[in-house]
Amino acid sequence: MIKSSRLKILVSAYACEPNKGSEPEVGWQFGMHMAQLHNVTVVTRSNNRETIEAALAGHEGPKPEFIYYDLPAWMRELKRRGVWVAIYYFFWQLGIRFYLHPRLKDFDLIHHVTFNSFRHTGFWWFCPCPVILGPLGGGQICPWRYLPWFRKQIVYEILRSLSVVNSYLLPHIYLNFYFADKILIANKDTGRCVPWMFRDKIEYLLETAITSDQVLDPLPVKIPHRDVRLLWVSRLDKMKGGELALRSVALALTQMQSITLTLVGGGREDKPLKRLAKSLGIENSVIWVGKIPKAEIQNFMAQYDVFLFTSFRDTSGNVVLEAMAAGLPVITFNHHGVAEITTAETALRIPLAGRDITVNRLSGAILTLSGSPKWRAQLGTAGWNRVKEHYTWIRHAEKVSGIYRAVENEGAVRELLQKRMLKALRSIRGIAWGLTALLLIGSIEFFSLGRLKQTTDLIAKDTLPSLSSAGEVNATMTQSFNRLLLLIITDDFKQQEYYSKEIFRFSQQTTALLKNYEKILSSPRERELFGQLVEKRNSYLKSRDAIVLDIQKHQKEKALAEYKENALPAFLEYKTAGDSLIEFEIYDGRQKSDLIIRNCNSARYSAAIIGVMLFLCGLAIGFFK
Repeated sequence: MIKSSRLKILVSAYACEPNKGSEPEVGWQFGMHMAQLHNVTVVTRSNNRETIEAALAGHEGPKPEFIYYDLPAWMRELKRRGVWVAIYYFFWQLGIRFYLHPRLKDFDLIHHVTFNSFRHTGFWWFCPCPVILGPLGGGQICPWRYLPWFRKQIVYEILRSLSVVNSYLLPHIYLNFYFADKILIANKDTGRCVPWMFRDKIEYLLETAITSDQVLDPLPVKIPHRDVRLLWVSRLDKMKGGELALRSVALALTQMQSITLTLVGGGREDKPLKRLAKSLGIENSVIWVGKIPKAEIQNFMAQYDVFLFTSFRDTSGNVVLEAMAAGLPVITFNHHGVAEITTAETALRIPLAGRDITVNRLSGAILTLSGSPKWRAQLGTAGWNRVKEHYTWIRHAEKVSGIYRAVENEGAVRELLQKRMLKALRSIRGIAWGLTALLLIGSIEFFSLGRLKQTTDLIAKDTLPSLSSAGEVNATMTQSFNRLLLLIITDDFKQQEYYSKEIFRFSQQTTALLKNYEKILSSPRERELFGQLVEKRNSYLKSRDAIVLDIQKHQKEKALAEYKENALPAFLEYKTAGDSLIEFEIYDGRQKSDLIIRNCNSARYSAAIIGVMLFLCGLAIGFFK
């Protein structure tokens, strides 16, 4: 019976921490909002406990239960050693699978949320309840032509890109997707990384959203300002494309001086980007703010005119949602997750191309919006409405809850059908019908294969040798005729003697081939064509022998006349008879090949029809018995 009460959900959220942004914020907001609709238990890292419990202390209303788990201290040291973080995460996921094993039967559903990489979705195999993965991302890669801009980070970025492109070689991915009941995907790039046999499980859903209080309501009215203020908010990292933003603004400033760019964020690219701004001569038009507390970011954004987002790769780009919620028009690339978030009505979306072309396009978009306050307001309002309608955490939780119910219903129906089908099949009558059906399908396959074998034998023993013999006969008759012509036109006695021997050598080969050919003739039409060939050959041989005799008597003129009047027409008829025989053999081979194909199709369709009938009968038995 399908349940209607709140479901018991286990959420795996390695990254889960309030007021941190990015994936920790996704894990936190997901758990908190799903707890309004279901009984949620979140398993996360132990080092998140302090901030989580501090945030829960002032929270009223339903909230998740948290389970804190971590690996031993010596393994936690791996997190501080770059690439070893991935190894630590692998063992953390393996650890929680065994740690929670005794409790899994207490849940109605398991949902892996963070990290959201499609290559690392935990070890939720052989679970006693349905499993949902995602929304997953990570299938997007940096365009190859931009990799030189990564400098010291280029090795890591290339290795990461190769791991995505070749992810189909990773065996655990197939197991993860096989045991999942539903695979939620954040963007089309990641969807293409899911092996084709699991794509019927896919449902597209952004992995992030914003809280209702982040949507500034009412939409702020922009106060006219002397400068057009661009805002760029992100981690200062090569992947985020800060260099591209600076170069685009520098090009735009050559045509419009009333533009400023404010960069918010910190990171290892802070000094290199400041040096670049100075070398481009735009240091007076660039404002460096550093990090801003998350609670203040929305009101800060509302002070600006245009939001610039230049990330080379991003599952979605949560900061774009925040900018749209503050009523900012967006300039961005038309790729990855941001292409799912924005539309042509909410943003100027630039297709990525060569670096110089892309800088020019971004610069053009900056100039376009800078020169049109009306268009900025139109895009900003459309983006604000879109976020409010589609991308709040409340909406997100409702969508996920609907997916939970669908998965639960599918599981209940599947379980009911399995029980009824097993009951029918366990009866004596069910076993008898099953064996009869299997025998029928087996008989069709057996007789079809027998017919295929027979037809294949005909091709192997008749058509192929016949076609080969006909081709060889044609080849030797042509060689003999060519030597006859050379015999006529040469005046050298030794050459004449040589050509005479060659003529008779090829003629003997043709005779031997014809004798062998005659032994494998099988059809009346084949015998008829063979008889015509022999008849035309005999006619030609009489004329040929007369020419050879004339040449031996040094009567060249007479030989030439015989060639033109009799030998050439006779050979052409002889050759036509040989071509007709080859054409027949080719036609016969095609007929037999078509017969094989027809037999294959008949067997396939017959077995399929019987299989469908059996399925329908089984379904009827399952419902009505």
